Amino acid sequence: MNQSQHEKMLLTMQEIITTIEIKDKAYGSSWMSHGGFSAFFNLDRKYSRVETMAEAERFDIFKAMELNDVSGPDALKDLIAYALLILSETYDPIGWNSMIVEETMPPKKLDLDLTGEPGPDYVDQDKEK
Repeated sequence: MNQSQHEKMLLTMQEIITTIEIKDKAYGSSWMSHGGFSAFFNLDRKYSRVETMAEAERFDIFKAMELNDVSGPDALKDLIAYALLILSETYDPIGWNSMIVEETMPPKKLDLDLTGEPGPDYVDQDKEK
């Protein structure tokens, strides 16, 4: 990823987060008013909009976004927003499974067996036995 892409993604995410904050003031947590059930169906509704636009262009998502210059990106941003909301309800970025934590931890050493080969944690699971 180049610097320009990185900056565009950061700006896009900030825009999405700002939109979430604005909508939260207006609607509260209505996106999950019935728990995980309504959260899932809000996410699904946005995915269906993106899918319909892409399907019309034989699933060329880039062309679909260009032709739907306002509604296309808005639907994608809404999809990301719901995914982000769901993730923020279920994922602890400071927790045990975080890239942030892993990046600050010292690198793991390979678990070598007695022969000096990688141990079972590093075995390629796709290889035939």
